Amino acid sequence: MIYRDIINSLDELKLDRFTVVSYIPIRTAGNANVEVVFELHLDVTNFVEAIEHRTSLAYLIVGLLLSMFTFILLFIVKNADGVIQGLAATLRRQEKYIEHQGYHDMLTGLPNRLLFRDKLEHAMNMCMQNETLLALLFIDLDHFQKINDALGYAIGDQVLLEVSNRLKLCIRSNDTVSRVGGDEFVIILEALSVLDEAEDITRQIIKTVSEPLEFDGNEIFVTPSIGITAYPFDEDNVNSLLKKANSAMAKAKQAGRNTFRYFTESSRQQLVSRFSIENALRRALEREEFELYFQPVVQIKTGKVTAVEALLRWRSAELGFTSPLEFIPLLEETGLIVPVGQWVLQHACLQGIAWKQQGIGDLKINVNMSAKQLLHKNLVKHVNDALDLSGLNPHLLDLELTESLLIEDFDKTIRILDRLNETGVSLSVDDFGTGYSSLSYLKRMPVDTLKIDQSFIKDITVNIDDAAIVTAICALSRSLRFKVTAEGVETIQQLEFLRRAEVNAVQGFLFSRPLSVADVEPVLRQGNLLNSNDISGLISGKIQMPG
Repeated sequence: MIYRDIINSLDELKLDRFTVVSYIPIRTAGNANVEVVFELHLDVTNFVEAIEHRTSLAYLIVGLLLSMFTFILLFIVKNADGVIQGLAATLRRQEKYIEHQGYHDMLTGLPNRLLFRDKLEHAMNMCMQNETLLALLFIDLDHFQKINDALGYAIGDQVLLEVSNRLKLCIRSNDTVSRVGGDEFVIILEALSVLDEAEDITRQIIKTVSEPLEFDGNEIFVTPSIGITAYPFDEDNVNSLLKKANSAMAKAKQAGRNTFRYFTESSRQQLVSRFSIENALRRALEREEFELYFQPVVQIKTGKVTAVEALLRWRSAELGFTSPLEFIPLLEETGLIVPVGQWVLQHACLQGIAWKQQGIGDLKINVNMSAKQLLHKNLVKHVNDALDLSGLNPHLLDLELTESLLIEDFDKTIRILDRLNETGVSLSVDDFGTGYSSLSYLKRMPVDTLKIDQSFIKDITVNIDDAAIVTAICALSRSLRFKVTAEGVETIQQLEFLRRAEVNAVQGFLFSRPLSVADVEPVLRQGNLLNSNDISGLISGKIQMPG
């Protein structure tokens, strides 16, 4: 028991120690079996602890070294990054300075000729996008060389610097003044709505620049001669616009200096007239100055009026009756065609319902559609609103679109036409033959009618080419199952030719000019227009086709 207790106590001691165990066999004889095996335990705790201590110390040293190395590396990188950023900032400043010097005048700091051209091109593009006017002012200082000769170039430079500062005071924030030569400056006046704005600024420039200057006790008087051109009226490119502004400046010098001149007086009058019309147009809708005229569309077989084309007319309180050739392009350019076109749609549809209620019957109402209307995001809504407001059946509304309009961005146009077609309205190609006709376009268009332009009808009985074109259009339309309407019919001979070519409908002065609502109603009630006036004498077959 004593030995077992000792052994048990040793076993408990081994639990807290590192030991190495060896076994020694004991034999009684050389080849005898092993009689006894001694188990020897070697305590290596101190040795293991010493190794663990050295390992921990090594880890600590390595960790410290790595930490120091990392800190040093971060320090180096941080400082290197600062140096690199400093160098980059210096390079950027140098590049900016070089770029500034390349595009700006050394003396005044104004944009030089190179930057001026870029700014003018950009301004011209913005002018077209925003449908505004741009004026270019070419300024030359009168007798400036005398200042250099009398007072020296140093004083001359100070005069130029002061003039540049005065010019900047006269322009608006979105305008640009540049120095393009020794004593030559050019100003771009952007986003003008009327020409008077350019004149007002020009007069202010003359007044401001002409005020006396004082340098070193010398009072100096400088006067400017200014030439004015306007975009898009005088020219459509930078070089020509600048050249014409320079020419206008020369006219100002010839007129006695210290004044301004337009490139031509006629262009000035054109601009004044144009903007007088434009200003009046902007108030025409709210003043209810627009009215609709209607031209009957006659079925060539029956002589009956089955449709009318709605045509916009304007009787201005200020300008009187104004030709559509003058104001329709301005409506397009200013974007007013969208609200005015919406007005036309609504009133044309309302008039169609009014005629039905008066017993005239169901007339198809043809309404012209402009490019801006067609591409407007709310076009389909405008059409539906007009139909809902009036109560007109959609199949009685026909939208006329010009051929050249349809082929621009054709895929987008087709999507719009499909949406319009879904509303139930019919679609016509107006002025057909004047654009770039293509069978691949026609077969994809959801249109019902081709309207032959009146330029082909005018000489149809005497010109072989016109006759062939109209005949071909009619044959093509029959193949594609389109209806055909001929515009501008003025003579019985033209009518007979079109009847033999199997045109479906005609319109023109032979039957009726565009008339006001009051004047067109008796024509609509008349019935068969082929039996009226001189048309009743038409005898089929007596008119020979040319060629």
